[in-house]
Amino acid sequence: MIKNKSRLNRRDFLKLTAAVAGGALLSPVQSALNPRAFMGDKKPNVILLVFDAMSARHLSLYDYVYNTTPNFKRFAQQATVYHSHFSGGNFTTPGTASMLTGTYPWTHRAINHRGLIKRELMGRNIFNALGDDYFRTGFSHNLSANILLAQFASSVDERIPPASYADNFYYALMEERFRNNYVSAHYAYDGLLNPNDLETLPASLLLGVNQKAQYNAAKNNKNSDYPYGLPTTGYVDFEIRDTLAGLNKTAHENWTGGRPFFEYFHIFPPHQPYRPQKDFAALFLDAQGFIKKPRHPLVLNRYADDFSKEYNSLYDQFVTNVDYEFGLLLDSLEKSGILDSTYLIVTSDHGETFERGMIGHGSPLLYDSIIHIPLMVRAPGQAERADFFSVTSNLDLAPTILKLAGAEPPAGLEGKILPGFGGVEQSDRPVYSMQADLNSPFRPFTKASIALNQGNYKLIHYLGYPESNSEFELYDLKNDPHELVNLFGKLRDTTVDMKTELLQALENANKPYIRSNQ
Repeated sequence: MIKNKSRLNRRDFLKLTAAVAGGALLSPVQSALNPRAFMGDKKPNVILLVFDAMSARHLSLYDYVYNTTPNFKRFAQQATVYHSHFSGGNFTTPGTASMLTGTYPWTHRAINHRGLIKRELMGRNIFNALGDDYFRTGFSHNLSANILLAQFASSVDERIPPASYADNFYYALMEERFRNNYVSAHYAYDGLLNPNDLETLPASLLLGVNQKAQYNAAKNNKNSDYPYGLPTTGYVDFEIRDTLAGLNKTAHENWTGGRPFFEYFHIFPPHQPYRPQKDFAALFLDAQGFIKKPRHPLVLNRYADDFSKEYNSLYDQFVTNVDYEFGLLLDSLEKSGILDSTYLIVTSDHGETFERGMIGHGSPLLYDSIIHIPLMVRAPGQAERADFFSVTSNLDLAPTILKLAGAEPPAGLEGKILPGFGGVEQSDRPVYSMQADLNSPFRPFTKASIALNQGNYKLIHYLGYPESNSEFELYDLKNDPHELVNLFGKLRDTTVDMKTELLQALENANKPYIRSNQ
C-alpha cells in the first residue's frame, strides 16, 4: 500500500512536539543487552534511520577534529556504538541492497547505478522476513533506494512517496500518476518537465517551460535561511526538519496502530548538494579536517585541493545541521515514550570523500572515508553506552533486526548478528566491500574494486583497471588511518594471507556465472 503524506510545515512540527512533550516520561531504564527484561514478551518496534552519504570519519562521535555531532554523541550515551562498521558498497544501490538483504553485492547483484536485486533473491529481505506480525513502512528520498523498495513492494505495508514532506507540486503529481512505480514517475518528470537540466528543452512546452521558469525564480530567490538554497535530491526540495518531523509523525501513528512496526527511513542529507542552514554555514571554515593526499589515477574529475578543501568544510557544516535536527527528533521520541518499546538504529548507506582528487562517492575508490559508516543501536530502556571495535558490516543489520524481532532469518544471509545483541566478536573476521558499477550483473566480475577489512588491515584489489598505479593496496588502519602508506608486499605474511582470502572469495562469487565449455 502506498500512502501519500502531506507536507508538515514548521507550525505542524511545533504542534506535534508540544503534544508529545506532555506524553509519558521515560520509564526506569534497564540493561542495554536485555531489553526483554524491560518489555516482557512484547515484540519490539524497530526504526532504521539511514542518513545518506554520512561518513564516520566526519563525526565527532568517532573523534573527528570538529564537534560536528553533539546530538549523536548524546544519543550514543544510551546506545551501542560500532567503531569499525563498513558498507558493502560505496554508493547507494549496493550499500542499501546489502543492508536490506544481508548479502554481499556479488550475491544480490544490485551493483549498477539504480540496479536491481537478483530476481531469485527478491524475497530475501528484512520486510519479507518480518512477516505480517509487523506493520512495515518504507520511505526514501533517494530514487536508487526507492527502486529496491519497489522490488519489495509485496512485503511493505506502507510505502511513503519521496516527495512527501516537500514542496514540489509537479514531482508529486507524477508520483500520483504512477503510484505503483516511482521509477516511471522519475522518468516522466525528467522527460516531461525537466527542470534541472536547464540546457535542454522540456518535452512539455506548457508545463515544462512554466516549471523551468518557477525553478529559475526559486534559484534566484533563495530562502533566506539557506544561503546555498534548500536541500534537494535534484527532484525534490525539502527541509531536514520537515522530513524528520514526518518520520516522527509516522512513528506515532504506527505506535498506536496495535501491531509492532518496522520503519525504514532513508533521508538524503548529508548527500550532495551540501546545503546547510545559515546558522551552520559559517562553521569550520579553516577546514582542519581536510588532509591533502596524492591524486589517484582512477579518479576522473580530479578536483583541485583548494576546491576539495572548500567542499570538505561545506560537508562538515551540513553534517552538523543534520545532527541538530536529529536532536529535535530524539527529544520528541524520548518524551513520547516511543523509545520505551523501540530499537532506534542510526546508520548510513556509504560515506563521502574529499581526497585524492575526488569529491563525493561512486568512483572505484574504497578508502575508509567512503565505506566506513556510523552505526548506533539504542535498545528499549538502554541506560548505558556500549562500544565495539571489531570489524562489522552493514550486512549484519538484517540478521540482527530479525533476531531482535523474533523472526526467522531467510537462508543464505551472509551477515552475522551484531556483537552486543547475541553475536560474537571476531577479531579476524573478513568483511568485504565492492564497487562494480561497470560490470554486468549477469557476468563474472572482470572490472571491479574489492576491499577486504580484517583486523587492523585493509586490502584493496583493483580488478580490470590497468591504469591504476597498483593492482593491490594494503593499509595498516591502526597506525595509518588515512591510508597513505601502501604496505602491499612489504608485510609478506599479511599480504599473502589477505590476498589469498580475497581472491578465493572472488573466485567463489564468480563460479555461478562462468559458462561451462562443455
